[in-house]
Amino acid sequence: MRLQLLAAIVATMMALVFYSVAIWVMFIKKKLRLWHIVLFWLGLAGDITGSLLMVALAGHFEINLHGISGIAAVLLMLVNALWATSVYSTQDTAHMNAYRRFGLLVWCLWLVPFISGLIIGMAR
Repeated sequence: MRLQLLAAIVATMMALVFYSVAIWVMFIKKKLRLWHIVLFWLGLAGDITGSLLMVALAGHFEINLHGISGIAAVLLMLVNALWATSVYSTQDTAHMNAYRRFGLLVWCLWLVPFISGLIIGMAR
């Protein structure tokens, strides 16, 4: 296995772990903590890193369900991290309740390109 591919897989898997832990702990505990924010930003960084490495390996970006949902997922993760940072800094309870639902929705949508990437990768 090429080092670049291994790095892309590790970065993407770390994104899954960071993002999943932060979302589910925050959702279950109904409390947003600073370490959740850190994990959201680390997850975003891992996803961007893994995605860029995969595109470099492929030599091009494909406009298909995986590519488009991947771009949408990264943008949603960015909005998620920004909103979480804002909610944490203001400690606004009303926004926190709306954010919890949004964060879980973004996590579910993020799984689409993650799973489609696994399927595409295993098919090769």
